[in-house]
Amino acid sequence: MPDGARDYYNKLNESTIEHLKIVESKYQLIKLNLNPKEKLHQKLEKFLDDYMKLFNEMPIQKIRKTHNALTRKMSAHSDTIVLLVRYVMKIEWEKTKRPYFSRIYFFKFSKGKKLLREAIDLQLLPERQPNT
Repeated sequence: MPDGARDYYNKLNESTIEHLKIVESKYQLIKLNLNPKEKLHQKLEKFLDDYMKLFNEMPIQKIRKTHNALTRKMSAHSDTIVLLVRYVMKIEWEKTKRPYFSRIYFFKFSKGKKLLREAIDLQLLPERQPNT
């Protein structure tokens, strides 16, 4: 391999490794901020873990068809994580803005109960279909 090509390959490898380190650190930071005692946070952590397993498979995929299928799976996980995070943020906002007794009522008897149930029942969204 010529020196120019080798240098380019090494820079590309370094860039990829740095990107992977950043993704891993963000993943750990998100997990660090989750409450392991809350069912909704546990669900989010599970989806994040599943996503990272798929993410870590990406570099070893050599066949284009397999790579594309993995990308579609990752998109489904990503879409689900975004939706679940939106639920978490809404619920945390409702907790923050309400006084204690109002919060209890909201989550036991009012709209908060439904909101929490929807979030807990959320399943993996379907994969996006490939563009044809």
